[in-house]
Amino acid sequence: MSSLPQIINYKINATAFHPRVYDGAVKIVHVLKQHNHQAFFVGGCVRDVLIGLRPKEIDIATGATPEEIKNLFKKVIMVGERFGVCIIHVDGNDYHVSTFREDMDYKDGRHPSKVAFSTPQQDADRRDFTINALFWEPVDSNLYDYVGGLDDLHSGIIRAVGDPLKRFKEDRLRILRCARFAAHLNYAIDSETYDSILKIDDPVKGVSKERIRDELTKSLITKTPSIAFQFLYQVNVLQKIIPELCALKGVEQPEKYHPEGDVWTHTMIALDIAAKELKDLGSRWVLMWAILLHDIGKPATMTLPKDEEDRIRFNGHNVEGEKLARQILEGLKFPKKETDDICALIREHMRYGRSQEMRKGRLKVLMEKEGELFQDHIDLNYFDIKASHGDLSNWEYLNKEYTELKEKNALPKALVDGQLLIELGYKPSPRFSIIIEAAREAQFEGAFSDKDGAIEFVKEFVSSLKE
Repeated sequence: MSSLPQIINYKINATAFHPRVYDGAVKIVHVLKQHNHQAFFVGGCVRDVLIGLRPKEIDIATGATPEEIKNLFKKVIMVGERFGVCIIHVDGNDYHVSTFREDMDYKDGRHPSKVAFSTPQQDADRRDFTINALFWEPVDSNLYDYVGGLDDLHSGIIRAVGDPLKRFKEDRLRILRCARFAAHLNYAIDSETYDSILKIDDPVKGVSKERIRDELTKSLITKTPSIAFQFLYQVNVLQKIIPELCALKGVEQPEKYHPEGDVWTHTMIALDIAAKELKDLGSRWVLMWAILLHDIGKPATMTLPKDEEDRIRFNGHNVEGEKLARQILEGLKFPKKETDDICALIREHMRYGRSQEMRKGRLKVLMEKEGELFQDHIDLNYFDIKASHGDLSNWEYLNKEYTELKEKNALPKALVDGQLLIELGYKPSPRFSIIIEAAREAQFEGAFSDKDGAIEFVKEFVSSLKE
C-alpha cells in the first residue's frame, strides 16, 4: 500500500459509465470548476469503473459549501446540510453531491456529532475502506488516491482507512458494508481490518433495523452472497442479527436428498447458484430472501431416524419456517407486501416440490391465485433442487405447465363467483370461497364450459358439502 498520496493521469472512457448519468455528472463538475471549486467523482462509482463494472450512479465530492452549491444550481435538495450533503437534479437525474468534510465525535456508534468542511485528503481519511476513497476528476482525467486505495484495488483487498478499530467503532454499519463488498468484489479482507471487527462487542450498536435490512438485501444481490453471510457468521455479527439462520449450521440432512451437506451449506450453495443464474438480480431480492430463509424451520422440526429404514425428517418445516421468517422480516421492518410474499414462498416450497402429484386443475388455480409471484415459486423450486439432489424433473413439469398457461395469454373467465351463488339462493358465508375455488379447479379440468354446466356443478358440490 502506498504511503503517500498519488495523483495519476487516468483516462476513463465515458462509455465505462452508464450513459444515463454520465453527462449530467460531468456538467455538475464543469459548473463547480468554473467557479473555482474542486470537484470529483468519488467512491463506489470510481471503484467499480476501475475494475470493469458499470456503475448506475455517480456521486460527487466538492470543495463548494452547501450554500455555494445552492447558488450555483437551479434544482438542489438539501438532504443533510449539516453534513454538507445535497441532491442536484440535472437532465432528469439526481446526483448526490457532498462537501469535503472531516467527521468528528462519534457517540452513538453510527453518526458523527459534528463535522468540519475540509480538504480532499481529510475527506478521504474519514471514509470507510481504501477502495471507496478514490477520487477521479473527469475534466482533467486525474485520479487522486490519498489512502492507498488503488494498490488495494489491484491486490483485491478490502482494508479500512486508517485505524480499522476506530473506523468500526465510529460506525458499526461499516461491518455490514465490509461483508457486502467482499461478496460483491470477491476480495479478501485485510487481516488487521478483520481482527478489529472481532474486537467490537456490540457490532450493530446504533444501526437501525432498516439499515441492517437494506445492507443484507444488497449482500443477497451480489456476485457471491455466501461470502457475506459466511463472513458475518465468522465475526459473530450474524448471531446478533438473525440467530435463527446461524442455527442451520451443523443440522444434518438425509444424504440421498442432500448430498451437499448440512442445511447451512445447502442454503449458501442455493444463494450462490441463484446469484449466478438469475437475470436482473437486483429486482429479484424477494426471491433471494426466500432462498435465504426457506429452510429456517428445519432445526426446530428435525426428527432422527427411528430405525435403519428411516431417515432424518423435517416434517412441517415449511410451516415453522414461515412463522420464523415472519418474525425475522417484521423485526427488520420489511414492508408488509414483501413480508407476505417471502413468507408465501417459504410456506409453499414443499407443496410445489410435489407438483407432479397435484391435480392439474388445482395447480392452475394456484398459478392464477399467485399471479406474478408464481415465477418466484418456480425459481425457488429450481434453486432448491440445484443445491441438493439435482433431479429437476419436478421443476421441468412445473415450468412447462406455467409456460403453457402464460403462452395462452389469458385464462378462461371464471364462471362461478359470489354473484352467481347469490343468484342461486345461497347466503354469503365462508363457504363461498371453498365453492368458488373448487369450481375454478373443475373448470380448468374441463368439468364444464358454460353457465349451465357451472350451475349444475355448484349444486352437486354444495350437496356433497352437506353430507
